[in-house]
Amino acid sequence: MLINVFAVDPGTTTGWCFVRGADPDTTPHTECDWDIASGQMAGEEYQQAYDLWRLIKRVGDCAVIIEDFIPQQLNKERWFLSPVRITSQLTMLLWIDKRVWMLQAPSLAKSTISDDYMRAIGLWSPGEPHANDAVRHALLFTRRVGRHHMLYGQATRPRGLDTMSP
Repeated sequence: MLINVFAVDPGTTTGWCFVRGADPDTTPHTECDWDIASGQMAGEEYQQAYDLWRLIKRVGDCAVIIEDFIPQQLNKERWFLSPVRITSQLTMLLWIDKRVWMLQAPSLAKSTISDDYMRAIGLWSPGEPHANDAVRHALLFTRRVGRHHMLYGQATRPRGLDTMSP
């Protein structure tokens, strides 16, 4: 089974990653083992959410994975809640489009997929920490599917507009 994954690390600067045709039963040993693209975007939050949604529509069938953001500190700066607002706007667009998405904890991705591993396989982008985090989420989800194959079906199933949750 080969899978497609689109992962998002939302924030003031948002990272994204798309992996096409990954084999969840293997892990990449070099950059060319997987067909992968990643990048970062900044700007207005609604524009980021819209641009991400358009990218997701363009790549077609895929699992959409979004880094969950749970505040761990009291911070009243406007930028601090940017991940929450982008996630909210993106998930609304996905919901209207009858798409399913899954959230992943940032700590799980960082503790499972190390910077050293990403450097060793050639998927580390110097100076692009948010793109790297999105790659990390795509790799983590693919590993999770390797252990629980039904997870991919849950992440890509069609969803009706009559439900409020993914």
